[in-house]
Amino acid sequence: MLEAKAVRVPDVLSFEVGHSKGFIGPMRLKVYYRCYRRGQVATFIVQKILLDNVGLRYICATAERFFAVGSVLGNMVASLADQPSTRLLKHIIRCYLRLSDNQRACGGLRGCLPEMLKDGTFNNCLRDDPATRRWLTQLLHNVSNTNLGASLQQGGFDHLMGN
Repeated sequence: MLEAKAVRVPDVLSFEVGHSKGFIGPMRLKVYYRCYRRGQVATFIVQKILLDNVGLRYICATAERFFAVGSVLGNMVASLADQPSTRLLKHIIRCYLRLSDNQRACGGLRGCLPEMLKDGTFNNCLRDDPATRRWLTQLLHNVSNTNLGASLQQGGFDHLMGN
């Protein structure tokens, strides 16, 4: 089980993670991502949560949590188009890759994975980072090979969204 933790930076950015208190609320998470430096911290924290199996299951347990994280990550990708950061992109790709380890989330990523991750927008940024290029390749492979029908039959996110 995830423990409740708080992370503080100079401008009093904090996150609480735990099953009893709930995951970072969608609105709160979006606010933290508005600032580039805060986005780096928030992305790193989300990555750490996703790398834990309990954290991955928790985020993927509801469509609201999954789409909140996916939306915020997508906005961060869009912001990197103007001001690329290999370090931040690496954390974002790692988050998406970890989400793709969950069958339901992988099906959901088919519809919300940013086009800029698929169309080569960041090729120059990742030129000197073979590990992140491999992660991106694996992510694209995972998402393209998703059997969406099987995912939905096993409780994919569409039924949670009322579709």
